[in-house]
Amino acid sequence: MVRIRRPNTTLTARIERAAHSVYIEGATEAEVAAAVGIKPVTVRDWKKRPEWEAAIADLRAIQLEHASQRLASLMEKAVSAIDETLACDNLPLRFKAATWLLERADHLIARRPAAPSIDRPGMIESFISAVVEPAETNDGD
Repeated sequence: MVRIRRPNTTLTARIERAAHSVYIEGATEAEVAAAVGIKPVTVRDWKKRPEWEAAIADLRAIQLEHASQRLASLMEKAVSAIDETLACDNLPLRFKAATWLLERADHLIARRPAAPSIDRPGMIESFISAVVEPAETNDGD
């Protein structure tokens, strides 16, 4: 009797997930295969399947989210460091930090969308009238 060996699908799925992780870090097909103990042709075959691309896209999205969260936490620390530097006793360092901050602030402000204009016809004149007229009324008393 010939016994047909069925692949262990759980093990295969775990190996493929590991291969995804190695691949997303920039490894070549041969490096992925060596890292998870399979043949490079298997990696090539997996890469042809839509599930591979979907898994890679999911992993990249997760990496991007983690990087964004990490960057947000580092920004808090960076702002605190700049704040401390602006308050330090070393005047040249304070000046350098202030200059650096102002240069970046100018860049950020320039990139920000402009606020809507509130200079509608007659608004300024109405404001001036409201301010000037009561003052003129008080002068006549």
